[in-house]
Amino acid sequence: MKENITTYNTDDEIDIRELIISIWSGRWFIAAFILISGILSAGYIWISSGQFKAELEIHSIPSSHFDRYAELNQEKIIAVSKGELLDRFIEKLEKSDIVYNAFRDQVQADAKEQEIADIQLEIIERMENFEITRHPQDKEKKSNIPTYYTINYKGRDADQFREMLGGILSTADQDVWSDLSEYLKRKVEYLKNKRAYNLQDLENRIESLKVQYNKGLEIRLAFLKEQSSIAHELNIEKNTLSGQEVSIGSVGLATIERDAPEYLRGYRAIDKEIELIKSRVDEESYISGVPDMRMKIDEIQRNRDIERIEQAIARSPIGNRSDFLAAAYDLHRLEVEPAVKAPLVMALGLMLGLMLGIMALGMKNILAARARS
Repeated sequence: MKENITTYNTDDEIDIRELIISIWSGRWFIAAFILISGILSAGYIWISSGQFKAELEIHSIPSSHFDRYAELNQEKIIAVSKGELLDRFIEKLEKSDIVYNAFRDQVQADAKEQEIADIQLEIIERMENFEITRHPQDKEKKSNIPTYYTINYKGRDADQFREMLGGILSTADQDVWSDLSEYLKRKVEYLKNKRAYNLQDLENRIESLKVQYNKGLEIRLAFLKEQSSIAHELNIEKNTLSGQEVSIGSVGLATIERDAPEYLRGYRAIDKEIELIKSRVDEESYISGVPDMRMKIDEIQRNRDIERIEQAIARSPIGNRSDFLAAAYDLHRLEVEPAVKAPLVMALGLMLGLMLGIMALGMKNILAARARS
């Protein structure tokens, strides 16, 4: 039986010893790459010196503060929630000009003699370094942490940015409060105007009914006076229909009485009706619908919903600017750190120089070998 013998081509194998000798012999060549990389890294560190990056978390207000909106929410004039307050706050930072104005004031204070065009460019550059990131709740992991935001910024003067950021956040808070306060003010004003309109409308309707009533009363009195004169002229003192004996049914008699001239009632009855009409004091009680309208007016006037809403607003944070918070943040927890970590950059630079030097040395040796062959 013939034995199968496997042979290997040792020419393709890497001789570790030769590789180490090759690297050692080209150590100065590699050192040049490391030196150049170190110089470039040092230059980058020097250029970036003084730059920082900052991050601040923005959360919804705590429950202890939100509980103060319970009375106002019960009135159902506005629906205040933690999420809505936080969204309004972030919207002010993203869409309003408060951030732009803050950067503009800072840039102008730093370089008052700088050209306007240069100032605008620097403001835009700083605006690009100001970023708001949303961190939604992780529903897959069923996290109890609600949605929150982070403000990220890169710049040079950390203390100046901290002070400026405080102004930006305070202005956003002020704008949210102003919006809600103005909305509630308009809402209450609308309810007051609506109540006044309803009262005035009822009063107008009553006055209209009074005019119609008095006009009808004038016509009735004129008619009764005319009928009384006729009854006096005919000497009809009493009702002549009720005393007559007629051989008709009660329905027929009622029809005759209805269709008979008014003066047949007799001047005594007519004059008494005229006297009673003229002696009426409370005319509204004789007008159909007016008593019900007066009850409705009294009901509206006794209603204290608007006053209760105003008290709920006054007792809520919206009613007191110093107690209002649209979002929760702590400037003392603003995380500020150098934008460039010098030791890490230098280490990476030297490692990169070493790798490039070895690769370049390898290419150099290959080209030299080919040239000799």
